[in-house]
Amino acid sequence: MGLPMLLKVDGFYVEQQWEVLETVTCGCYEGANRYKVMDRSGKVQLFAVKEKTGFCWRYCCGEHRPFTMHVNDVTGAKDQKMAVFKRPYHCCQWAVIPCCLPTVHAHYTVDETGRTIGTSHDTLIATMRTPWCGGCFSPTYDVYDRDNAYQARITGPFCCICDFCGADFSIENAAGNHIGTLKKLGAKTARDVVTELNTDADTFRVEFPIELGPEIKLGILATLFHIDFSFFEDERSPRECKCCDIYCCGVPMACCPKYCACCCYATKQAREKAKKDKLRANKGAPQNGEMDR
Repeated sequence: MGLPMLLKVDGFYVEQQWEVLETVTCGCYEGANRYKVMDRSGKVQLFAVKEKTGFCWRYCCGEHRPFTMHVNDVTGAKDQKMAVFKRPYHCCQWAVIPCCLPTVHAHYTVDETGRTIGTSHDTLIATMRTPWCGGCFSPTYDVYDRDNAYQARITGPFCCICDFCGADFSIENAAGNHIGTLKKLGAKTARDVVTELNTDADTFRVEFPIELGPEIKLGILATLFHIDFSFFEDERSPRECKCCDIYCCGVPMACCPKYCACCCYATKQAREKAKKDKLRANKGAPQNGEMDR
């Protein structure tokens, strides 16, 4: 259990759980995210991950909210909290401003005797940091160990991050050599298409060398959740025409903002209001016969 278990792991298969209430309310309710983390094959579950974030943060800040992810080890006879991932709040993610650079801290919360302990500076084992300028047009994230030594870099595709087609992120070690991949899996079946259209439940596959340090493996997993929140957590439904994000200096922007979709009105209420305003305006305008007179 715990970090020793990760010595035998060469990848993760991460599946976000579908939130029924979010779909029923058409995104009016934002639930706490839940994930299943399995081994590379997707057959053996290793962790159960649940977000612990206040409702106001989830409702008001959406994908930009801070988060605390509790990672429970489910391989033993009894589930045990093994790690905690924390992303502090930043008013924006524009990586040109140093104070706005997103970070995620990975804490290992099990002591030598196997008991769960609280998070502190002593429990920090890995940190994800966005470098200055955020990789410009390619999303870039650096992973550091507990001693603040640079260990790995995760780099995404150039400029465009697609929801339906998926996205491939490359993992490089400190020497700049390619050692693995982090993939957001795209829609391959009709069910996948329906899920992408109506929910924000996503699936990821991560591959890395088995000899990679377990602390860095947890750091990569923490980076995965940041990527999910940044690019794939935003509201999606049949009325949203957004199929991808355009990335620039740490900020993902919708390729087709919702106020440009559906005849330039974001919601059904807005379209109905515009229709009523148009009818009201036509009633008050002079008719053609009156204009002739």
